[in-house]
Amino acid sequence: MSDKLISIVLPTFNGARFISESIDSILNQTYRNWELIIVNDCSTDNTLEIINEYAKRDGRIKIISNQKNKKLPASLNIGFEYAQGDYYTWTSDDNIYYPEALEYMVKFLNNNSYYDLVCCDYELIEEDGTFKQIHSELYPHNLFELSKNAVVGACFLYTKEIADKIGKYNEKTFCAEDYDYWCRLALAGNIYFSDRVLYKYRFNLQSLTSTKQDLIKEQVYNIRLKYSLKILKKCCAANQQKRQVLLDFYNITKDYRWLFAALKDNFLNFIYIILKTSLFSLFEEFTFVLYIISHKNNNIAFYGASLFLENLIKKYKINSKNIVGIVDKDPKKHGKNIGKYKIYPLEEIKNLNADKIVFTIKKNNEKIYKNLKAFFKENNINIYLEKNLFFK
Repeated sequence: MSDKLISIVLPTFNGARFISESIDSILNQTYRNWELIIVNDCSTDNTLEIINEYAKRDGRIKIISNQKNKKLPASLNIGFEYAQGDYYTWTSDDNIYYPEALEYMVKFLNNNSYYDLVCCDYELIEEDGTFKQIHSELYPHNLFELSKNAVVGACFLYTKEIADKIGKYNEKTFCAEDYDYWCRLALAGNIYFSDRVLYKYRFNLQSLTSTKQDLIKEQVYNIRLKYSLKILKKCCAANQQKRQVLLDFYNITKDYRWLFAALKDNFLNFIYIILKTSLFSLFEEFTFVLYIISHKNNNIAFYGASLFLENLIKKYKINSKNIVGIVDKDPKKHGKNIGKYKIYPLEEIKNLNADKIVFTIKKNNEKIYKNLKAFFKENNINIYLEKNLFFK
């Protein structure tokens, strides 16, 4: 069987500083059957001059020049329209392949037809090329982690068949087009994560990764929201793992769409997020107001002139005729008001004509419940104790 052709797309915009190193690393590959499609996205430096010199020396290099700046995802799509290969990959104008990178990945895909993409680990280098760190030391290299981060990374090879199946790079996901693509590929096919280090990723202060951090975060959040639960399902994540992922995403973004995603996926996931965040206080407020509305035919008294109760009465302007007062054991509060409601000693509960008494305290409430029950029994008081409203 003849060697399969690899199509490498290299999009570039003002990449003159490092593009020679990037191209040289491709020319130095031990695997020789490749084509390099460089898409020049209207560079204003001498990038075009540099890449034209390379194209003159090696017929495997093709140059495409955009007539206007189209940005990275569109340039990738343009490049792959010209691709003739059996396998696809792309690289950046400031990054470097190890010499054996393509050979290792093409052999893997040739021998493992179950997989549609192989991705390898890589080292992070400083702008001057000095070693910084291995990427997998920052993020685990697996499908579960892909639900949270773009861990396919910068060194990969995938089949033309899977590319035809999932379609083009999404041009609306500029600055995170790779993450969107890997998520779609993961759902449509199978990814092999190799721990072999075969690439150098440069921290370039002029790169999109460095200059578009806010946009990257926004795009990544939206991609996670769209694909994460599906990927977690595919990798058979346990419910506990899934709930923690959802909680982490909510805490990072404060985006209520994660609550709806959790509710749609599993009601317990929704409850987990509520209980584990400050949203629990909102949940309590909602429960409180709903209780008042739904019990308008009962006379209600509150036990505990708490700050919680005071805030709720003021916040929601509670002014219900069926609320007959508040009882509290603190004599300093007796005779005062919260809103329009007077605070009474517990001994006066008989005179309030209450049908129900609701707790608005959360500390030691089980003990207080037992004491109140005993007090009511001793004094022949027939009032229903609503103990479940704020009990955890």
